[in-house]
Amino acid sequence: MSTELEFFFPFGRYHATSWDRAANDGSVEWPPAPWRILRALYACWANHELERTDGIAEEEMLGVLGKLAVPPTMVTAPVDEAHTRHYMPSASHRTTNRSAGTDRIIDSFAVVPAARGPKPRSALKVSWPVELSAPERDRLAAAAGSIGYLGRAESTCWAVLVDEMRAASAPAGLNHRGLAGERRWEARPAELSASPSDVSVMLDGAVADVDEASLLTPDIGSGFKPEHLLATVAKVRIADRRAMPVGSKFVRYWAKPEGGSRFRSRKPVTGDRVESLRWVLDPATRPSATLGLAYAELLRTCSKKVLEGSDDTLSDVHLIVGHRAGDEQPAHGHRHAHFLFLDEDRDGLIDHATLWVPDGLSPSSAAKLLKRVSGVGSDDGGPARRVNMRFLSAGPLQTVTPWLIGPSTVWATNTPFCVPRFQKRETTEQFVANAIERELASRGIDTSVVSISISGQRDTPDHRFPMRDLPVRFRRHRSKRRRGPQRDGHERGHFARNPFAVRVEFGSAVTGPLVLGHYSHFGLGVFFPADD
Repeated sequence: MSTELEFFFPFGRYHATSWDRAANDGSVEWPPAPWRILRALYACWANHELERTDGIAEEEMLGVLGKLAVPPTMVTAPVDEAHTRHYMPSASHRTTNRSAGTDRIIDSFAVVPAARGPKPRSALKVSWPVELSAPERDRLAAAAGSIGYLGRAESTCWAVLVDEMRAASAPAGLNHRGLAGERRWEARPAELSASPSDVSVMLDGAVADVDEASLLTPDIGSGFKPEHLLATVAKVRIADRRAMPVGSKFVRYWAKPEGGSRFRSRKPVTGDRVESLRWVLDPATRPSATLGLAYAELLRTCSKKVLEGSDDTLSDVHLIVGHRAGDEQPAHGHRHAHFLFLDEDRDGLIDHATLWVPDGLSPSSAAKLLKRVSGVGSDDGGPARRVNMRFLSAGPLQTVTPWLIGPSTVWATNTPFCVPRFQKRETTEQFVANAIERELASRGIDTSVVSISISGQRDTPDHRFPMRDLPVRFRRHRSKRRRGPQRDGHERGHFARNPFAVRVEFGSAVTGPLVLGHYSHFGLGVFFPADD
């Protein structure tokens, strides 16, 4: 028998900073640390005067919390990180000293499913492997029912104690149905803890996005007592001169998708070649979606340098730079690397980066890139400032980014489609439709365009296209120093192609990915399925 709590967030936000992190560093403690949950339960007992209203003495409440001082198992709903930025002026900013600057305050938070409707979905489920008596469960239920927020005061929530009969019927000791996107967090024994960079596992030949987190947890082995939960930050840091509260320790938690891996391919992956690598960008440094080509250039340069630095990866350099193996001639067939920096949630900022190599990279090359690439950008004041990247997954593209595959009869651009030739006398719609058919034919896809809608270069943004910015605002040319030598007296790539936002319907279902047009290997011309 286990003891389980479920937390619901009506506004879909969770604000909290880990004990060992600064409040303004842009990080979010997710899932919540067990120490935080136990402190919240005690705070509700004290603030709501449960001793007076429910007859729960302090010793009884601390006794319940003492039994829960073991690392729990947690199940979390799909979550994303976001933040707001506030520029706070000093007291003299608009009075005595008008030149005084402002302080940038980053308010980071986790975006969780909002608990709405008659059957709200819980964002967090916590299960302790302990059995409480009936009076102890009543005390815990009273304290949990008094919780109004978890973490900072903006994290409005409520909590419920799962009924014993309901918990007993749930599999694996946790009351959940294994909904899509849920993740199960378990404490990892000290002898199995990996290095900070070892945060992935192999599932059917593909690397899954298994995360790890260090969470502050009661340490029974060091003499934890429930009274230690009452320590304040000021007492621990200033009076006691300690980094952590007495009786606590950081426990390494690891997570994996519930209900089996999301990265299970239909055919066993042999591991000979790795087709795609995927990163998520740090929310605090995400750039405008219009700069995807600039960051694709930087990732190409970085990947080339990484693979050139070792003899066992030198054979894959031609797949990165787009040359034929053994010479400097351009490769044909679009089998070399595509560098895709995309705005997948349509908020106007790049949130994910994908390196897709249809011919695949060797396992040693993929491992070296995952180890060495933690961000791209420059600090010289240019538009492509430094962005931090965290590895998510690797493997076949249909398992790493299945939403790019389809199949679908209707596709729409996520980044502008640039036609790799000049328009003649045909209409713009026919010009773009013919170009798309040629691009598909060059990739071995035989289909025809039934209908096409185009948002021009200077139209207003259209909700039919998964692009927040106007096509003309996207960077459509490479930097001068990376364009290569002059050809016939003209600089290569000097002009920028006319961009179009396109929504196209084909005569038959087309299986992606569709990355078409001029500079498609640098993230332009990426189509998403748009059956809706």
